[in-house]
Amino acid sequence: MGGALRYNFGVDERTSTLIDLALAEDIGPGDVTSSYFVPEHREARGLILSKSAGVVAGVEVAEEVFKRVDDETLFKVLLESGNQVSLGAYVIEVRGKARSLLTAERVALNFLQRLSGVATKTRQFVDSQAGSMSNLIISQLRSNQIMSSRALGWIHIKFDYFSNKNQPHNDLQSSRLDSCQI
Repeated sequence: MGGALRYNFGVDERTSTLIDLALAEDIGPGDVTSSYFVPEHREARGLILSKSAGVVAGVEVAEEVFKRVDDETLFKVLLESGNQVSLGAYVIEVRGKARSLLTAERVALNFLQRLSGVATKTRQFVDSQAGSMSNLIISQLRSNQIMSSRALGWIHIKFDYFSNKNQPHNDLQSSRLDSCQI
């Protein structure tokens, strides 16, 4: 189990708002440190690599962060969301103005680490329950965390408990009974 599933979710309105909030919190009116220490026209290349083995998620969100800071940044996906990743594996390559890369990297990494952590823990739970009568119910998650779980094949996830919209369902595991909330 745990093979690569390829989904391109893009960035929805909720996640877009979270990106705006994260960038505003992190850099406010501008990245003072990069502006002071890094020459304006210096170009750079950055590689984002995995700090541990797991499942990659949030690559699309990281790309959006880099593009919001500087739409001229070149973003290359080396390992797509939903793929297994080993320690030290390269996930993303970015090229562009050094100031822009440094300004975006902390927020992009925060999203990648959080979403990959959710995807990794979800995969571990799903794998541990293989062959059992268990069901994973993900409740009250931000839309970007739901995207992490969708990268693993959990396509339909209930967004609220007060309506019958978006009932949790997984075609591969629809007969499962027990639940675990993340």
